[in-house]
Amino acid sequence: MVRRDDPQPLEHRAGLERLVGGTGIRDRRRVGGFFDRFGDLGLDRLTLHEVRGDPTFGRVSRHGAMALSWSMDKLGPMCRSVEDCALVFGAIQGADGLDPSAVERPFVWDAEFDVRQLRVGFLASAFERELEFDDETSDAERIREREWMAADLQTLEVLRAMGVELVPIELPDLPVDALSFILSAEAGAAFDELTRSGADDLLVRQIEDAWPNVFRQARTIPAVEYIQANRVRTLVMREMERILEGVDCWMAPSFGGANLLLTNLTGHPAVVVPNGFASDGTPTSVTFNGSSASRRSWPWRALTRRPRDSKICTPRRFGKTFEGSTLQRSNVM
Repeated sequence: MVRRDDPQPLEHRAGLERLVGGTGIRDRRRVGGFFDRFGDLGLDRLTLHEVRGDPTFGRVSRHGAMALSWSMDKLGPMCRSVEDCALVFGAIQGADGLDPSAVERPFVWDAEFDVRQLRVGFLASAFERELEFDDETSDAERIREREWMAADLQTLEVLRAMGVELVPIELPDLPVDALSFILSAEAGAAFDELTRSGADDLLVRQIEDAWPNVFRQARTIPAVEYIQANRVRTLVMREMERILEGVDCWMAPSFGGANLLLTNLTGHPAVVVPNGFASDGTPTSVTFNGSSASRRSWPWRALTRRPRDSKICTPRRFGKTFEGSTLQRSNVM
């Protein structure tokens, strides 16, 4: 039995594979782990008051883990601090000969690096957006959205007070949302036996968007459309390389537009850092993404971090500085 003492409501609870690690961290064990694909990282940002290091695709072997999307799945640390994440990642990263997507690349961690030397992008439209609600949005949801927005804006002020150079950027003007079915197609293949055997009927959650129905519906996705979507995915990767040429990393709200889906498609690394609490007791957070990914197109072979002299491991280093700043502890946390 996993003991749960976190404050989130049941409708926001994370999946079991991340719940176990998160509970261990809350019980004062320092580290846990997670298996990230589109949606998991965003959900945990809402529910778990821990730091997560989401590595570049291919940095950690996935051997022995249950696949959902072979071209998106990533393993990474979930710890009580950014520095803990860096220490754990340093121990588990690299090729093991059992996962052909895992590669050997340098990993440099310098917790004392002065982040004022970095140019940090931020998704201007996500931080400056006007909140819009429809008639079905509950009062609680409206309050939560406003509180998350306030925490995001205060985070920008904290960074400016730290002397960080913030550079407004925008994500590629490409149909990123339309590419989400790539995950569904790969998940349908990963759970092919479960679906064809009828064992998916044994799963309790059978609502329209539950995984059993995603697996079933995925069998109707044409192979041509899957390939075409991955061609657009390659364009997104190339455009991100162009956009990020002038920054060392970038930050985004945890649910800031297409950033979550986009970085799952491109394989960019991320560090998710708590930045406060909402009035209902659930934690808020902000994400720092790394700007260095391979220029080669296919993620399951090539999205590995390029050595960039002293700026290797930029998102973790930057997250560590933000996490430990006096302003962040007194005003945001």
